[in-house]
Amino acid sequence: MTRVHLDPQGRLAGYMAVAPLPEGVRESDWPRFFEAAGLDVGDFEELEGSASLALPADEFHIWRGRDPAAPHVPLRAVGASFGGRPVFFEVDPDRHLPGLPDHPAEPLVPGGLIRDLLKFGSLFAGIWFARRNARSGRGDVRGALRLSAALLLLQLAIWIFEADHVLDLAVESSLFLDKLGQAVFSAAWLWAIYVAIKPYARRTWPQCLVSWSRLVAGRWRDALVGRDLLLGLCGGTLLALVQRLQAVLAPHLGAPFRLPADFELRALLGSGQRFGALGWDLLDGAFGAMVVVFLLVGFRHLLRRAWIANLAFLALAAVAWEDMGSSGLATLDLASRLLGGALLLLLVTRAGLLASILAFGWATVLGGFPLTAQLSSWHADTTWFVLALTAILAAFGARRATAGTRGAASRIPTPSPGVR
Repeated sequence: MTRVHLDPQGRLAGYMAVAPLPEGVRESDWPRFFEAAGLDVGDFEELEGSASLALPADEFHIWRGRDPAAPHVPLRAVGASFGGRPVFFEVDPDRHLPGLPDHPAEPLVPGGLIRDLLKFGSLFAGIWFARRNARSGRGDVRGALRLSAALLLLQLAIWIFEADHVLDLAVESSLFLDKLGQAVFSAAWLWAIYVAIKPYARRTWPQCLVSWSRLVAGRWRDALVGRDLLLGLCGGTLLALVQRLQAVLAPHLGAPFRLPADFELRALLGSGQRFGALGWDLLDGAFGAMVVVFLLVGFRHLLRRAWIANLAFLALAAVAWEDMGSSGLATLDLASRLLGGALLLLLVTRAGLLASILAFGWATVLGGFPLTAQLSSWHADTTWFVLALTAILAAFGARRATAGTRGAASRIPTPSPGVR
């Protein structure tokens, strides 16, 4: 098996080979790897040392140097061979060389760890509060069942679109049961969070749940549902713009270019993968918005004052919201997370849960799908797909949001000509 990674310019960024190794490549061919990466091995200095790799290797090489096209960005190249043949090669920015802005040390409690603790904390706290609310009759068990059933069916539909199905019934059954177990767990998790937070959210700020309750009740043509659909699209677009602005500004401030970690390259593999990626993005939006509402409700009950709870949420977003991206520049990352957290907080408190779910999901779609302004290129299908989906959702939302206004206007009685 051989895996090759290319950067956006088509240059070699990484190479990994596992036995059987390809013929025609020998240890003396390291300059060919540098040439494929758009670099000259003569611009690099070989250092002593070794690397920890997840594949067999008996010889290691480490080089440090600079890219002539971007001399302000130090680079590090790592190569490894096994039995005289290269099995690994990677080029990465070297943060430890002078010339790159100083990067802060890794925090004692990384944002990813805090995010994972929040996820599992919301799970166990949601189970406890859901049990309490269900036994007291305060929980919306019926609405939660509808939501979890829809989530379960959506996950199975995504699996049908994106899975690599086979004709072997035993293998296909194993794949289906594995996906079914994951879907049931996710649906149960969302059921617990929904039953747990709805009574408290309804007491804290009931307007947050109005459009969502109408959608769960089957009133998807309601004017408020259409309004929040438009607000969610606009909010998601703003969140994606903040994320992309961070990626654009980072190289101008001295940081190397980075491909977004959540880039959905599988969306280029066909319609099935495209719909699957879209479904997962919307599901992530539902879970993310539920957790945000769960945190805000908890902060408001613990801290008692809304403005203190909002500040606590923004501080948590600045530390743990790694989905906004990481440029390697602490100040830029902090600014983007605070701005994104403020936008999300405004959506949750002013528009409600439905708009927040759509904003979360739509920001993931716009930030992860490979979009291009060259609409005639080979990979423009994904861009056309997103543009068409945006037009359909925006048209539906605008039509439903103004339906109540048109209906109310049509019910106003017209005075008789003789009446003043």
